[in-house]
Amino acid sequence: MACAKARCSGCRKWFTPDRRTATRQTMCKRTCGALRRRTQAKARRDADLEGYREAELERQRACRRRRREAAGRAPEAPAQAVSRAELVVQVRAIALVIVANVDRAAGLSRAELRREVARIVKEVVHDLGRACA
Repeated sequence: MACAKARCSGCRKWFTPDRRTATRQTMCKRTCGALRRRTQAKARRDADLEGYREAELERQRACRRRRREAAGRAPEAPAQAVSRAELVVQVRAIALVIVANVDRAAGLSRAELRREVARIVKEVVHDLGRACA
C-alpha cells in the first residue's frame, strides 16, 4: 500500500516518504537536509561571530596538535608575536632569494635544472635525516 505524499520542508516539493520512516520523514532527499543544516549553522555562526571564531581557532589548533602527535613530531612552541617591521624585512629577503633562484633557474637548460633540483632534494633529505637522528 502506497504512503501518502508529503511536502518537503526544504524545497517544498511533494514527495513519497520511505515506508519505514513515513511518519518522521520531512525532507525529500539528503541534499535538502544538508542545505537546511548549512543554513542553520550559518545563522548560528552569524548570531555569535566572535564566539564562533574563538571556537574554530581552538578546534584548528587541536586538530593540528593531533596531526603532529600522529606524525611523531614534537609539538610546536607557542606562537610568538611578530612585529610588522620584522615581517616586512623577512618577506623582502625571501622575495629576493626567490627572484634570484628563479633567474638562475631560467638560465639553466632542462637537464641542468633537473640536476640542480636533485642536488637540492638530496641536501634537504640529508639535513632532515641528521635532524631526526
